Amino acid sequence: MIYLLKHLAIFKYVAVTLFLCLLCSGANAANETDFLKLWQLHMKQPDQHAEVVEACRDFVTKNRVDELIKVVQGVEAWHLLKSGQEKDAIALLQSHLSNGERGPDAGAAILAKAWLSRLDLEDVKQALQLYYRKEVGYPERLDDLTGHPGTPPTLKYSLTDRWNRPWSYRLTGLKSTPGFRNQHYSIACTKLADSSNINDGLALPYAGSINVRATGITTIQGGRSIVELATWHNGREQGQRVQLGVDRITGDIFLAYVGSKLIIVCDHNHWKVLPKPR
Repeated sequence: MIYLLKHLAIFKYVAVTLFLCLLCSGANAANETDFLKLWQLHMKQPDQHAEVVEACRDFVTKNRVDELIKVVQGVEAWHLLKSGQEKDAIALLQSHLSNGERGPDAGAAILAKAWLSRLDLEDVKQALQLYYRKEVGYPERLDDLTGHPGTPPTLKYSLTDRWNRPWSYRLTGLKSTPGFRNQHYSIACTKLADSSNINDGLALPYAGSINVRATGITTIQGGRSIVELATWHNGREQGQRVQLGVDRITGDIFLAYVGSKLIIVCDHNHWKVLPKPR
């Protein structure tokens, strides 16, 4: 009798543990159906900012522990920036900086660092303009801004981007003409290069810089998915195909999610949804 009771207790413990595991694993399962509806709205109406922001917030309200929430919020942040709601966008992006290092959370952190770096760069440019007003020239080094009377302490700016890398800064005036060398400068984030400027970044068509298609998928030991990506340009495949696992990056493309119907990648500009190959 005691032997039977012990085994019954063990059975109950195992059953409860399995139930809780299943409950937790399903709690953050992705609602791909509603997500795809939102994505299609976003891509078809990229200028309808208020409508898409409302749809993003509605998705989050209805799917509070969904695995794709950070993707949805990233779309929302882009629309907020496009519509001039910078303060709300910054708050949303900053909340993504402390995300985990896997899946959509990791992709959201990449995008947050990129867009916040673009915004930070505008503050540095403002400090440079204030310096110029005082000196009638730009500084040799960005370090010269620190403590300069032309840059008031109330002006907050950073000498590094969100990857803690110094800005790429140099004077571009006429070296051969005295007094003109310090009249022009170039500055950029080394990660973002030509898309460092916030206005240039926002002018890019959404997901237009991610020219890849998923051409195949295999499952390896442990249930991990390996996606084959091909680069396409002007309707033609270019270059060699690459195989990428979730949480891996090739060039600027980060593979964030492989679901039952779709694949999600991102670069330093946008998210992109790819159909899952059969």
